[in-house]
Amino acid sequence: RLILMTALPVLWGARLTYNFYRKDGYNMSTEDYRWIHVRQMFDYPNRVVIWHLFNFFFTALLQNYILLGLVVPMWKSLGSRSPLNQADIAIGCAYLFFILIEIVADQQQWNFQTRKYEWLASKKGGKSFEPGEIEDFRRGFLIKGLFAYSRHPNFFAEISIWWTYYLFSVSSQLPINQFGLVSL
Repeated sequence: RLILMTALPVLWGARLTYNFYRKDGYNMSTEDYRWIHVRQMFDYPNRVVIWHLFNFFFTALLQNYILLGLVVPMWKSLGSRSPLNQADIAIGCAYLFFILIEIVADQQQWNFQTRKYEWLASKKGGKSFEPGEIEDFRRGFLIKGLFAYSRHPNFFAEISIWWTYYLFSVSSQLPINQFGLVSL
């Protein structure tokens, strides 16, 4: 169970790492576009003390406590004598399903944004685009694929991933019968 509980977040992290890479996140001369807005929100550099307090409490402390919270289900499962069971397999499959939703949504968003910026660059002439595509580009956000069902499919999948992960700590406490199956 603990090996499975380790492997699944590694896959989740690999997805995040790949997306960060393809958005040029590892280029040391660029910065995540959101930090510009965060600095404006805190009126940095005019309010340096508030900016440093935010960095200390949110960036340094709170995010580490959130990461610590992610291992609580592993800690709870560590003390269990219950072996890997069919509930764990079902939970692992659900976790993989939600990662798949994130991967598909990431790719759909990537394709949309890439085409949108090609359209913006080609307004001076050149490439042709479908009328439906241009309407989507003018709207500014995607409403097809998974985005037809949710404005933020990644948020849905992300929340579902961590609730699913919590279920490992529940399954580790379930009684097992003589056949090695969960007895409810």
